[in-house]
Amino acid sequence: MSDCVFATRQATPKVASSAEASWRARTTTSPPSSPSPPLRQGSMEINFIVYTFKGVGIPPLSRRYSNYLPYLNNEVNGSYNKEYRQNFIKLKQLVLIGGPDDGVITPWQSSHYGYFDSEENITEMRDQPFYQKDLFGLRTLDAAGKVKVYEVPGVYHTHWHHNMSVIKNCILPWLD
Repeated sequence: MSDCVFATRQATPKVASSAEASWRARTTTSPPSSPSPPLRQGSMEINFIVYTFKGVGIPPLSRRYSNYLPYLNNEVNGSYNKEYRQNFIKLKQLVLIGGPDDGVITPWQSSHYGYFDSEENITEMRDQPFYQKDLFGLRTLDAAGKVKVYEVPGVYHTHWHHNMSVIKNCILPWLD
């Protein structure tokens, strides 16, 4: 499991009166008081990674509420930037799972590194500045054929973890 990261990207549901609110990253735990060290092979099992990035159309509000996401995305200079990128590109496979019927994650394409631009159009992963600049190694992994994207319709947000079709078709093939 240490060589494969199953990731989902979460953002708060969009609020019509505030584009910034749609970009506030939310996690199930409190953010750490200091940046986490980079991923190390075999040191932890990661079930969810929540990302944001510094780029066109992203309000600074998302960075203000996160102590560690800018470091994970190599958006800011930190002592672990080079090491984090090196460790990320060592992954054997990055599996991204999401779908249009999630009902909670907005936009649902954020589970595949897609986001709203400043005019609330979806910008796909390969068109994102962090991908094009290869800030943390995502483009490198993709070029090596190590990024697998699953779009699964008909699965609501709270059902991903126990949907047998998702487990059988999207997760089990990648486990050792």
